[in-house]
Amino acid sequence: MKEYEGFDEECPYCGFIQGTPAIEGFHLNPGVELKERYIVGTVVSYGGFGVVYAGWDTMLKCKVAVKEYFPSGLITREPGKTQVYPVKNERAEREYELGKKRFLREAKIMSKYDGYETIVSIMDYFEENGTAYIIMEFLEGQTLKEYIKSTEELGERVDIQTAVDITIQICDVLAELHKDNILHRDIAPDNIYICIGGKIKLIDFGAARLAEKDKQLTKVLKMGFAPPEQYSTDKEQGTYTDVYALGATLYRTITGQMPDEASNRASLKQGAIAKNDTLKAPKDINPDISEQLSNTILRAMAITPGMRFQTMQEFKEALQGKTAPLDPKKELLRRKQRRIITGGLVCLLLAGGIFVGIRMFNNKKIAAELPEASIEVCVPVFESNPLYSEENTLSHMKNMVSEFKENYPHVMVEIETASYEQYAEEIENHISLGDMPVLYLEHGWQQQDKNELAVPTCFEKYLDNKDYYYWDQMHKMIQNFNKTPTGYIEIVLYEKKDAPQLSDEQKIQLLETQCTKGFEVALNEFQTGASQYLIAGTDYYYQFFENTNADNIVIDHVINAGNVKIEPFQSEKKFGCFSDYWCINQKAKKEEQDCANVLLAYFLEGNCQRSYFTVEAERQSQSAPLLKEVFDENYFQNMMVRKMPFLKENMAKMIFINQYTDINDFYNQVLNKIKEN
Repeated sequence: MKEYEGFDEECPYCGFIQGTPAIEGFHLNPGVELKERYIVGTVVSYGGFGVVYAGWDTMLKCKVAVKEYFPSGLITREPGKTQVYPVKNERAEREYELGKKRFLREAKIMSKYDGYETIVSIMDYFEENGTAYIIMEFLEGQTLKEYIKSTEELGERVDIQTAVDITIQICDVLAELHKDNILHRDIAPDNIYICIGGKIKLIDFGAARLAEKDKQLTKVLKMGFAPPEQYSTDKEQGTYTDVYALGATLYRTITGQMPDEASNRASLKQGAIAKNDTLKAPKDINPDISEQLSNTILRAMAITPGMRFQTMQEFKEALQGKTAPLDPKKELLRRKQRRIITGGLVCLLLAGGIFVGIRMFNNKKIAAELPEASIEVCVPVFESNPLYSEENTLSHMKNMVSEFKENYPHVMVEIETASYEQYAEEIENHISLGDMPVLYLEHGWQQQDKNELAVPTCFEKYLDNKDYYYWDQMHKMIQNFNKTPTGYIEIVLYEKKDAPQLSDEQKIQLLETQCTKGFEVALNEFQTGASQYLIAGTDYYYQFFENTNADNIVIDHVINAGNVKIEPFQSEKKFGCFSDYWCINQKAKKEEQDCANVLLAYFLEGNCQRSYFTVEAERQSQSAPLLKEVFDENYFQNMMVRKMPFLKENMAKMIFINQYTDINDFYNQVLNKIKEN
């Protein structure tokens, strides 16, 4: 970092005049150079999360926009200096670091849209001066907000069709973002840019994704454009959140009036539209607006998320006149009438001796009534392995949740991901900030405190012990640790094809040697041929023979399946551990915990277990399923092909190790269990 001295009086690119101080003391002075490449110019805009500067790329010789992560209240900078310093407060420091990581993660995700003509292009992102920066294309033109203002100053309104055309373009770009589970959360006229030449650009993405605390949330809310769920930290936000904001933007553009603030519009009871909603119909403000368009905007801006268009495609089709939506009050009446008809049919069926409206778990009838609630589910991803990438994991989890959503559409489920390497840290950050997700997978070696977890009730309420292997051990595990396993791993012996067969006693001696060396050393020796044997879990089969990445250990040598035999570790006893632990946040509301338990029951029933564990379904776990039908029909058949028929032998003699700090501690505990017996 250094100051640039390539001009004498006025900068030819941003208009800065030498000697002019920065607008605010915490802004970088014009002339500062970042990454020995980007020259900072004058401030274009700034807000609660950061500062945008005009800049110059000395390598590409072009004007750029430099966005600096600078969350007010969390960091400081001395006037004229470049380095930033977090506020000396442990919570603020954690919040700042978490926000910075998300700022850069957003940039990484958004950079793949480079070249998408309706999204501002990301050219670079990096850390410097104790904070983070995003380099973007510099836009020439004006925001929609400025365009509206200049039009109204002439005593006119923005042309309706022009406004609709702009909105449709934003629908298309948001639909692309939503496919990747990205929500803009800050759609408003000042974040839609009309370039010279007429191109439309969506700008200032990502800021609202950081809005997870009351303090920060207030700073990014656009009054009149933010839906009610953005006013609360415990309400789920989804694609419908952007639908509301875009509908409000269109409302402002063609009526000439600011929409009523969502928090001031009538409050709702569950699933209801208040009769005294203060939002005026657009056609009542501007008579040139058709009833079709007016109803479309009102549906987009419905207070209850379930009453809005759920996707940008639905919104777009209504704007194009392909569908004819009712206004929210008429739509609510239509739904009530439909429920009355459906309810009458159910009563008739019940009178005829047929019980309906229940969920089937493994052919067992379960009736579960759930309240309206929002739950966040957090899972790790392996960015280095395409099979477990964020995109594949999100797609897979959505498929697992879809059946639950069909039966409980009033329960909102939001899926959050974090890289495997940072997952434990993310969970710790959530704990320290007091915003733990309702349901989350425990990190591989992370041992969550039992007192932080709610007692899972899904096994006792919804599942049948006869349907699962190792039910008693699972039940004991849940009682002792308040965690719900969905799979397990068995310890086996991997040996080279021509290696002499070992006795049980020799295998124990091998384990002692392996514990002394450490597992990773033993693994490397087996892979490179320095050793003919390795004691490891069944999950390592995939690592050896299919070049996947178990436990994030990079494999340099894929072993030919024909050169390796797999045998039981011991002839009379089996050792293993449960895996894929799901945890329910003890501090979550009761209705959220109830929903999480039913969702867990879905995760443990046939369709989800089959999808989660089988090779044909591009497995998301390298463990074995606990549900008997999936183990027998899918997983075990695959293992038979892989010469492991012994997995179904001596199952009653399995000894589970459930508390350990790392993989070496686990194998040491196996060794201790053997010595005890």
